[in-house]
Amino acid sequence: MNHKMQFLTKSLTLLALTAALIVGALGLQNIQRAQALENGVARTPPMGWNSWNKFGCGINDALVRATADAMVSSGMQAAGYQYINIDDCWSMTTRDANGNLQADATKFPNGIKAVADYVHTKGLKFGIYGDRGTSTCANFPGSYGHEAQDAATFASWGVDYLKYDNCATVGDMQTDLTNMRNALAATGRPMVFSISTWWMSLPTFPDLGNMWRTTSDITDSFSSVMGNIDMNNNTAQYAGPGHWNDPDMLEVGNGGMTDTEYRAHFGMWAMAAAPLIAGNDLRSMSQATVNILTAPEVIAVDQDALGIQGTKVTDNGSGLQVWAKTLSGTNTKAVALLNRSAATANMTVNWSDLGLSGSATVRDLWARADLGSFSGSYTASVPSHGIVLVKVVAGGGTSLTATSTRTFTLTPIISVTPTRTLTRTPTGGASPTNAASPTRTPTGGASPTSGASLTRTVTPAMTNTLTRTPLPVTPTITPTSGAGACSPVTSTITAPFTFDGAGSFCWQSSNLGSYVNSWNLTSLTINAVSYTNVYLASGSYPAKINGFWYVRYASSVAWGHFEAK
Repeated sequence: MNHKMQFLTKSLTLLALTAALIVGALGLQNIQRAQALENGVARTPPMGWNSWNKFGCGINDALVRATADAMVSSGMQAAGYQYINIDDCWSMTTRDANGNLQADATKFPNGIKAVADYVHTKGLKFGIYGDRGTSTCANFPGSYGHEAQDAATFASWGVDYLKYDNCATVGDMQTDLTNMRNALAATGRPMVFSISTWWMSLPTFPDLGNMWRTTSDITDSFSSVMGNIDMNNNTAQYAGPGHWNDPDMLEVGNGGMTDTEYRAHFGMWAMAAAPLIAGNDLRSMSQATVNILTAPEVIAVDQDALGIQGTKVTDNGSGLQVWAKTLSGTNTKAVALLNRSAATANMTVNWSDLGLSGSATVRDLWARADLGSFSGSYTASVPSHGIVLVKVVAGGGTSLTATSTRTFTLTPIISVTPTRTLTRTPTGGASPTNAASPTRTPTGGASPTSGASLTRTVTPAMTNTLTRTPLPVTPTITPTSGAGACSPVTSTITAPFTFDGAGSFCWQSSNLGSYVNSWNLTSLTINAVSYTNVYLASGSYPAKINGFWYVRYASSVAWGHFEAK
C-alpha cells in the first residue's frame, strides 16, 4: 500500500504536569488530590476484560457468553474481576429510524440486552464501547449530539461500564465529555465512565470520568509496556478512589512476550493502581497466564484502599529502576525492582528512599512468602525484563491512612495541540460490521505530550483507506524529492506539526518548538546531525543554519512518526 503524508487534527489540548514531591525528614508528606467525579463506582481500579486486544472487530454473542463463563471457571471472578466489556464494531453502521443505536444483527442476533443479561446471571457486569465523535474508530455511529439518547439506550440494556473513545471528533473535548458524564448520571444507573482519549488531555478528567487513558495504545511488546509505564508516571497525583489513570488494557497471555515480561507488565500495572482489564482469550489461557492474572497479593497492591499510585523512586540510567507505592497500614510500602536491561542484575532498595528507617520485614508478593527482616535495605536478583515485587513493613518513618491528604507542587510544563492520523484499511469483500481479525497499531514514544498515529486494519472487507480530517490542518509542509543535502522548500512551517509516512521528505522550519519526537525511523537528520527514535528537548537541538533547521526524515516502515511541539 502507498503511504503518504496525512494529517488529522484530534485537537486535544494536552497539559503535561510534573509533580515536585515534598519530602519530609522521615518520608512522604501529604498529596492534595484533584476534585473527582463521585458517582459511587470504581472506588478501587476496575478489574475485567475487554475484547479489542485479542479479537478486534471479531466479536459476537457466543464469544461474550463464553468469556463470561471462563471468567468464572478460571478463578478470575473470585480474584476480583467483574467486567465483561465489548469494544468497537458491535453495532450496525447506521442508527434505526428513531436515531437509536442498534446491535449488529449478525453478531448479536438477540440484541445487546440479552448478552448483558447473561453476563449478569454470572454475577458479573457488562461494558460497552462508544465514541465522542460522529463515528467510532472503525466507522460505526458515534455519540456526538446523541449523548442523552445513547446513555438512555445503554442503561436500558443493563450496561455497567462505558469506554468512550476519541475518533472523528468535531466538538470541544471538555464539552463532549461533560455531556456524556451528565447523560450517564441522568439515567440513574451506575456506570463506570472510561475516557479513552489516548493521553490525559485535560486536567479536569478526574471530574469527568472514573478513569482516563494516559498513554498511546498498548501493543503486545515489552517496549510498548515500558513506554506506557513511563507516560503514566507523569500524572500520578490524579489517581485515587473513583478516578484512575489508565495506561491501557493488559496484553498478558496474548503471546508477544515471555511470562517473565508479562509478570513485569502485570506487576507494574498493580503498582500504578491501574485498571486491570485483561485483553486475552480467557477461554484458552495457559496456567501461567492464569497465575499471573489472579496473583492475589499482587492484585491486593492494585486494589489497596488508599488508591495511591506508585511512582519511580530511583533509576540508575541503565534500565534498573525502583518503584514504590504507599499501602494501607503503618509504614507499609509495595516495592517493585524493575529490570528493563538485557541482563540479570542485583538490585537494591534502600529504606531511606521509601521514607522508612530501621529494620523492615519483606514479603515476596508473587511467591506469597515472608523473606525475613532487613536493616536499611533489601537486595534481590532480578531477571532481564523482569520484576521482583515485595511488601515492606518498617517500624520507623511516616505513613498515610485512607483519610490522609498529600501535597504536591504542580508545575505545568507545556500545553500543546497534537495532531493524529487515523487510517482504517479494510481489505476483501465483507461489510465492516462483519469484519474480522483487525489490528490496532499505534506508534508512539516515551513523551506523555507526544502525538501518535493510530492505524486500524480490518480483514476481510473492502479495499479502501479512510482518512478523517474534520478540521483544516495548518501549517502545511511542502516535500522535495531526491537525495543529497536538504534545500529550502517553498513553505516555512512552525510547530506544532506531525509527519507520518514512508519515504523521504525535506522541509524548512523557523521553529521546532520545545521538543521533537521520532520513532521507527531509518533516518532523521536536523542540520546534518542524525537522530533516530529519540525524544529531543529544545536545548539539545543543533545550531540553526541561516536562521533555520533543515530536517530530513525517512522510514522503511509504514508508520514512522516525527513530530515537533
